[in-house]
Amino acid sequence: MNANFNVFTEDGKNLLPLHEQAPIHLTRKLTLMSDGVTKSWIEGSDTWGIEVALKKGEIFGAIANNGKSTDLMVAFSFTQSNEQFCFFLLNAFDYKEETDEVVIPQTLIDALEIYIFGVDDIPASESGTGLEVYSEDGKVLFSSAFPPMNALGKYEGSYWGKFTQPQGKSEDFSFENRTKIAVVCTCGIQYTFLGTNYVYETRSTAKFPAANKVTLSDTAFQSAFLPDGNNGVDTPFFWQRAWRFLLIDASNF
Repeated sequence: MNANFNVFTEDGKNLLPLHEQAPIHLTRKLTLMSDGVTKSWIEGSDTWGIEVALKKGEIFGAIANNGKSTDLMVAFSFTQSNEQFCFFLLNAFDYKEETDEVVIPQTLIDALEIYIFGVDDIPASESGTGLEVYSEDGKVLFSSAFPPMNALGKYEGSYWGKFTQPQGKSEDFSFENRTKIAVVCTCGIQYTFLGTNYVYETRSTAKFPAANKVTLSDTAFQSAFLPDGNNGVDTPFFWQRAWRFLLIDASNF
């Protein structure tokens, strides 16, 4: 039996996966307050560290602004692995003097959306409505209940430079014909060790001025302390920067 069901564009490209492909699809949509989203305030900074434990079959996460904030900025973490999706929420805090408490503003809680994608089997729909496409062995290749990931393009680069002042590169993206875009970072922070006393890091950041606009950058640059407590640099040195972003259409998420 031939169970292939192909949908093509005008130039012959497949819109739906073939029977031997594992479609990348949205497995979960989360907020900062969802179960499984861990938040930790990074002492001495204006940064929150966010982690999401990935489930079986899930491979990466993405961040989007649904338009409820014009000051949403995240930095993607080098600690992202097969088990965790990690990022930092930058410049996003309120300090309550009466309780000596640092909190994330409600506007950012309402605006930030976390998408987790995977390639595990898509479960069959139980509602009885929608569109499903099956392979010969009965696996769901496409389900309208699990929107696929649609890429809009990528932004990447790397270069060596001589450190004198923090520098970086950025680029603005605008998609007026989309209601919402999300950002996946596949190459984030890189460390450069300088002797044994200190380390510098460069973070790949995304700033969302609107739901369909984003500024991608590697401009967040800071020193980090090593166990001996020393940091800083007295003479110029050479370092490498690298970043890679994938932009996806999140209009249907």
